Parts: sequence; structure tokens; C-alpha cells
Amino acid sequence: MMNTESLIRVTVCVNRKLGTTEDEFSDYWVNKHGPLATEWLLRCGIVRYVQYHTTSKHRNLAKKMSDAVGRPMLQYDGMGDFWVRKYEDFEAAFLDENIKKRSGQMS
Repeated sequence: MMNTESLIRVTVCVNRKLGTTEDEFSDYWVNKHGPLATEWLLRCGIVRYVQYHTTSKHRNLAKKMSDAVGRPMLQYDGMGDFWVRKYEDFEAAFLDENIKKRSGQMS
């Protein structure tokens, strides 16, 4: 049975901190950020959260496609999809005081 609930997807592109390797970024995002964010996401009404990691290998492969179609490629190390029932839930989540305090640690 297919879920027919209407959801909005908000996509955020992120870059790792200067001096952080791709492996360090990926490890932190999966093993520290994800578990830390789970409770907050649920509390704030985020229905689903998906991480996409973009490595140099992925960017090199994508560059061939970018060159072939003549379109520039976005430069980022990761992308997060946040699924919400209403956009205001997403806004409220990022205005939450607890997340503002930790935001420097989570990227």
C-alpha cells in the first residue's frame, strides 16, 4: 500500500568546515550529527531526514555529465532532505533555541 500523505521536501546543501577531510566530515555527519539530530527532528515535526554525501569521486564523475550538458555543477560536500507536513515546521525547527546553541558543532 502506498502512502499518499502530502509532504514538503526541503533540501539543504552543506560544506564541511575548512581543514576537515571528506572522511572526517562523513564520519561526523553519520555517526554524531545524525544521532544527535534525531530527537530534535522528531520533536520539531520533521517527518523524514535523509543525508546524501558527495565525495571528490562523485564530483569527478558528475563533472563529466556537467561538461556534456554544458551546465555548472553545484559544489557541496553533502545534502540533507527534510520532509515536513508544512513548511512552518521546518522554519520552527531551525529557530529552536537548542539547535542554535549547537549549530556550530553540527556542521
